[in-house]
Amino acid sequence: LLSDVMMPGMNGPELGEHLRRRFPGLRVLLTSGYSEDMIVRGELGDDFEFIPKPYSMADLLGKIRTMLAPRCPGDGDGNQ
Repeated sequence: LLSDVMMPGMNGPELGEHLRRRFPGLRVLLTSGYSEDMIVRGELGDDFEFIPKPYSMADLLGKIRTMLAPRCPGDGDGNQ
């Protein structure tokens, strides 16, 4: 899932949590162009990945590849 942090009605982290209840292990990448959202990013911990705006297609692709790469067993993050 790729979502902006700031959205009307339900923000990106809320959307990610909501969808993870239905799809455990869903990987979530949040993005934002607002500097104040960096505070929100700090509160996210390891639950979600983050890429700041603006980003290039190469940066986005690199982040997605990293997120989708196989993880070592026992890494503790619960995402598969």
